[in-house]
Formats: sequence, structure tokens, C-alpha cells
Amino acid sequence: MKTVAYFSAEFAVHERLYVYSGGLGVLAGDFLKSASDLGLPMIGIGLFYRDGYLAQRIDESGLQAEAQTAPHDATLLKPVMAPSGGRLALRLPEGTLPVVFQAWEVAVGKSKLYLLDADHPSNSPELKAITSRLYAGDRHMRLSQELLLGWGGFALIRELGLPVDIYHANEGHSAFLFLALLEEQLGAGKDLDSAIEAVRAVSLFTTHTPLEAGHDVFEESHVRPMVQSVAARTGVATEELMSLARHPGGAGWNMAAFAIRMSRETNAVSRRHGQVARSMWRGMWPGKAEHDVPIRHVTNGVHLPTWTCPAMAQFYDATLGPEWRGEGEDDPFLWARLGGVDQALLWQARLEAKAELFKRLRQGKGVIGGGGLDEKALTIGFARRFAAYKRPTLILWDRARIKKFLFNTDHPAQIIFAGKAHPADEPGKTLVAEVVAAARSPEFGGRVAFIENYDPSMARLLVSGADVWLNNPVPPLEACGTSGQKAGANGVLNLSALDGWWEEAYDARNGWAFGVPGGREGSDQDRWDAEELYGLLEAEVAPLFYERGIDGVPRGWVERVRESIISVASRFCGRRMIRDYAAFLYEPPAVIAAPTARTQASVPAA
Repeated sequence: MKTVAYFSAEFAVHERLYVYSGGLGVLAGDFLKSASDLGLPMIGIGLFYRDGYLAQRIDESGLQAEAQTAPHDATLLKPVMAPSGGRLALRLPEGTLPVVFQAWEVAVGKSKLYLLDADHPSNSPELKAITSRLYAGDRHMRLSQELLLGWGGFALIRELGLPVDIYHANEGHSAFLFLALLEEQLGAGKDLDSAIEAVRAVSLFTTHTPLEAGHDVFEESHVRPMVQSVAARTGVATEELMSLARHPGGAGWNMAAFAIRMSRETNAVSRRHGQVARSMWRGMWPGKAEHDVPIRHVTNGVHLPTWTCPAMAQFYDATLGPEWRGEGEDDPFLWARLGGVDQALLWQARLEAKAELFKRLRQGKGVIGGGGLDEKALTIGFARRFAAYKRPTLILWDRARIKKFLFNTDHPAQIIFAGKAHPADEPGKTLVAEVVAAARSPEFGGRVAFIENYDPSMARLLVSGADVWLNNPVPPLEACGTSGQKAGANGVLNLSALDGWWEEAYDARNGWAFGVPGGREGSDQDRWDAEELYGLLEAEVAPLFYERGIDGVPRGWVERVRESIISVASRFCGRRMIRDYAAFLYEPPAVIAAPTARTQASVPAA
């Protein structure tokens, strides 16, 4: 079985180890956990951000303020020692960064996560700051972090003699790994073409970003000195190396373009995202039709033992047996047995899950608004990074209509929001402020709440304790959207735009969908999507939730809950995801032809 080195800029393996910001890190953490469960040899490579990401605080005016995270749980960290004894300390090659770094080891089940740390006594304060905070600083800091992640991770693997067969870059942040591998092959005497093919034979790239602007592109003048140093050591022309990272028709060192060229396979993270990625990158394969662009997809999955709440876990233990936590996690026949389970038992488990959420809400810590929240009312959850394309305020588009819906005496409802905006995303912060204002407004009478400083512990409560999980990105900008997978596997019904993972999961029985795959034409998309969303809430969602039998069980609702679990749990779990990577990417039948690289005449020079 091949050993995989999995590189990612963030990992969420424990809520007290603050080296994550959101979905990318949660996915990376679930990836390591699921690989461990399957016995797939895997190591993670990331950075140790001493000051974490950010703790969100909402000030009196409703604006997001960034505060210091709590200290890391030091018991999770073990210093990495050098093979010769003493604390390991390594340097990056000349011409990259004059930084000395050390490393920490974190046990993730049977997997190991190595976190690189620039806080070494021999470094200047500026160099130590490279690993001070996740996604902080200017473009120079971002470049420095990515150099340390990719090249430093490669150096650590070689220094420790770790037996790695596959190098897997999770997003483009670690793509300098491939330049380090290329230099190694050139140093072994290979010519450039042979060295590239040798690197491609052991390299994979997963892209999560459906927007070209979301990929890191550095000015060539910032990268050229480093590339020149590689060229000087290997005898290869600088321009030949620089051309490997140019996107056709673009300028700059494009991390994703470089990763695609240096990997034998590139994959997207959902079926819909695969279509978007093939369209986005088709210029790298001139002459190929879009559907022939060799970018496949492996849809993300979630680690069910991590994200299933205690009430639902106990229900699954009682009805399915403990195998759902192990070999049965991705067994559709096991989960199909829920079709014969008493609806009242399933409803009771859902009520217990909801009670745990409301127990936390009643404590009041970090809960803004929500004074009128009622545990028995239909509860809609929206929790994710606040960014414009995710449209967190779409449900508030028509204030009069949503207010009437929330205060319907027969079908009362409420909305719980949570999420952080990136510190540099001013439009995202504005959206946070708009939702906080709604939560504080007497207009909504406590039926809208915002939970400050959303983190994995609160995420587990929300994705299991809400009744409905709302997701309304602008299609096709949602690469996957794993929070909906967590919710669906807990029996929370998804109400989502047809994008990301939901476009392939929705079957008209396991939740609700609205919008048009790929998005609507014109400037009225928000209005049309809001109208459709309101129509579903008013005509289908709320009536079904409140349609109760004499025993108080909403049987039509519970039937959808059951369909949600059966259709989501096995197909969108971490074990299925890892099996797909192992079968289709880690053990490929052949190496896919390389995209056009340095010989393409249309690629602009620096």
C-alpha cells in the first residue's frame, strides 16, 4: 500500500489546535482521520500558526473584530527530533527563504500530522512571523508561508527519511513542493522533460476553487530570484522553469497552473465543480474539447464519527450496530436498514439532538439576539464563512415576507446564523454586520440569532440540532459544501441551491432544492432565488414540519429525514472519499498526458 504525503495550508483535527480557518481545514482534518480509519498510510504536512487564525468578536456597532485565539492545547503537540538527536532544525535552500524551521508532530489516529514552525531562536522577528497567523499579512508573507509549506515540507520528509510514494497537494498553497521535487530529479542527472515526468508520476493536485481570482498568483519578479537559484544549481534555463507556472493568457507565477502541470492527475471536489474546473483550465490543453479536459472529480466526504452528534450516534448504534463507525460507514446496504426503523424512535433522536443545541443557546455565551427562540419551532441553520458569493443575507432579501413567515402563528420559525468573514474581506464583514443588525432588531422579535466565534464545537451542535440546513451560494461558485453533508447525515434536511455536492445528492425525497444549476442569467438572480426559497419555506417546508399525527410525530417530515440519512451518509462520508482517492488517483492505471507547458508560444514572458 502506497504512503501518501498530504500537504495543506490548514488542518482542523482538534478545536483547540487553531491551525484552521474553515472548510479547507475541516476537509483536511477529516481526510487524515478517514485515512487512519482505513489503514491507508498517510502523513499530513502543514504549518504551525502560533497565534491561530482569529477569534471573532462582534462589537457594539455590530462589526466583526478579530481577537486572539485561546492558547493551543500543548498536550496535542510533540516536538520533532532530528535522526541524529536533539530538536530538529532545518534550513530552506539558498535563494528561497533564509529561514530556519522546526516541526511539531500531532497524532491523528494512526496518521501523523507534521506542522512546520518558523519560531526558531536564530530567525529574525520578520522570519519568525511567517508562522504567526494563518492567512495573515501581505503578498510577501503569503509567498513566504507557501514556500515554507511546500519546500519545507519536502525537506522535512527527506530529513526524517519518511517513505513517501505519493505527494498530494490540497489546493495550490503547497505547490512549491513540486519545484523542490523537480530540483531533486534534475540534480540526479535527468533532463528537464524527464525530470518533469518523474515528478508527475508521484504527484497529485486537488483544486477547491471555482474562481480564477481565488488562486494564488505571485508577481514573477517576486519568484524569479528563487527560480534563478534553482536554475543555477541545475543548469536549466530560468525561463524554462518560469514558464511552467504561467496560465495561458495570464501573467505571474500561478500556483494552481504550476500544480496542474506538475501532477499526473488534477481533481475537483464535486461533480459540478469538475465541470467548472474543466471549463476554467481548458486553455492548458489547447485543441481539447471542454469535456475531454483531463480533470476528474472526487466528491468530498465527512468523517461521520467526528460529526455525528451523541443522540444520533446512540440511535445508529441501537438500530445499525457499531459497524456504522467503521467498515459500515460507506455501506449503502447498512444505512438502508433505517428504512424499517420506527419513525417515532428516529424523531425522538432528532428531538434529543435539537435539545442539545438549545441547551447551549440558553447559556447565552456568544449568542446575539434570539431572545424569542423556541425549541419547538422550525429552526433554520445557516453557518459558513461569510463571503458575498455565499449570500448569507438572501433569506432576508424581502424583510416583510420573511418576517411574516417567522411569525406565522400556525407555523412559527426561526433562523440561526453563524460564521466569520476573512479579516481582509470587507464585503464579508458588511454581511456579518447586516445579519447581526437583524438579530438585534426588535423587528424580528428574537426570531433571528447570530452565534459569535463559530468553531467546530458549535458546528457539531448546529449541523445536528437545526431542522433545516440552508445553503444558497451563487452557482456555480460552491465547490462542494461539506457542512450540508454533515447535516444530512444527522437527519437535518438540506434546503440548498443546486450547486456543489447537493447538485449530485438531491433526489426530491431527501430535502429541497432551488435555483438553476450554473446560475441564472441576468442581474435578478437574487430576487428569483429568494422568491423560490420563500415559496418552498411557506408551501412545503413549514407545513410538512408541523403536520403531526396523534402521537405528535411529523411522519412526512421524518420520512424525509430517513431518506436524507440513507442517501447522504454512505455516499458522502470520509471513508468513501478515501476509497475513491485510493482506487482512482493513488493507484492510477496510467499517467495522464501533461498539459501544454513551457513550449506554448502564447504564454507571456515576464
